[in-house]
Amino acid sequence: MEYVQLISDFASKHKDLISLIGVPLLSAIVAWFASVRATKITQKAQVVRRGLDRELKLSDYRQAWINELRNDLALLSSLSLAPNSGAENTIAFNAALSRILMRVNPQNPYIPELEKVVAGIRDYNLVNVQAKQDELVKVSRLVLKQEWERLKKDLRDTEISYESDAA
Repeated sequence: MEYVQLISDFASKHKDLISLIGVPLLSAIVAWFASVRATKITQKAQVVRRGLDRELKLSDYRQAWINELRNDLALLSSLSLAPNSGAENTIAFNAALSRILMRVNPQNPYIPELEKVVAGIRDYNLVNVQAKQDELVKVSRLVLKQEWERLKKDLRDTEISYESDAA
């Protein structure tokens, strides 16, 4: 009790001193805690933003990859309509096919079907060229659709992941 009385007496005698020193000191402590908290929030937001930027850049690369795959599938399709047109077309056909097969995921369920159609085109005769080309277009659409769906899924997963990180 004696200490409480001493503190009370000191506080009543030195109100001005306590106001001059205590209030600024308390304000400085509160400002420091607020600054530390704001810095942590900003750092977390930067990490999330960098991750999102990285995922979006990866999506841009995937989109370019899908476009290149589409171009090679279109080239393969157009070359399949020119039967027995010489060594240059055969080389271009084989090069387009090689680029396609190196690009696609071997786990893609449509790749064996694509390879089968291409083998049929190589063994074609003039009667069934259009039918084989139609098959190639059909399978190509399936391959492209699957890759596009994979890209969209990755983007959705990224969006969900970063929304939960930001919360």
